Amino acid sequence: LFFGVIGIPTVAGVGYTLDIPSVNAALSTGGIDYWHWINHMVTTSVASIHGLIGIFVPVLAVTFVVKWSGGKLRDIIEAVPSALLGGLLFVVPFFLVAYFTGPELASVLGALIGMAIYTLLLKKGLFNFKKRYTFPDEMSTDIAEPEKPPVSHGMFRAFLPYILISLILILTKVIPQVNTFCASNGILAFDNILGSSASFAFKFMQNPGIYLIIIVLLSHLIFKMSRVQIKATWKNTIKSLAPAAVALWFA
Repeated sequence: LFFGVIGIPTVAGVGYTLDIPSVNAALSTGGIDYWHWINHMVTTSVASIHGLIGIFVPVLAVTFVVKWSGGKLRDIIEAVPSALLGGLLFVVPFFLVAYFTGPELASVLGALIGMAIYTLLLKKGLFNFKKRYTFPDEMSTDIAEPEKPPVSHGMFRAFLPYILISLILILTKVIPQVNTFCASNGILAFDNILGSSASFAFKFMQNPGIYLIIIVLLSHLIFKMSRVQIKATWKNTIKSLAPAAVALWFA
């Protein structure tokens, strides 16, 4: 959302694309460093625009849910204050993180902080809804699942994977010494590709996807999942991601 999970649209899409002599020369005439321009000036502008829109995204989501579950547009009125608060609780930390640290952690930390505060407020009974909506039977899955005892891991354990990935990203992106170490180690390099002057270097320790995979694997232990549960979870995940993966592969 917005910056992407790890700021890829801003850092890779804009940052690497515009990192050319003419742009650098234009910025240098005003005494502006190129990556300061990307990580602070461009990022702040993007965060301002997206933040304003983001406040209303939960209202749009609630509208879709109510309409899909057979409700009327007037039925969302009760949920509007709660939805706006949810959007605001995301946008404020989202903007602050983007302003002070850059685009890479804004969406992750904004969502994590906002979700934690919003969940606590709901548990305190800040909003008491008179009417609840569920999806109609025809929209539910046709697969009959056996009765299972309810599983409760507690709020902290439920948030733990998100907390861990956020801490790792903060350590590897914000702390200069750690960032330098990650940038200079764990590199898979390819030189003179197909006999040309082209080269490519994959930096494992600077690739957030590697840490996401590690946290996913650790989640099996965090939630004490059985082999059957692990297999079912991976199967469902791959099945749901397959259409998006095909689109991204050819993008």
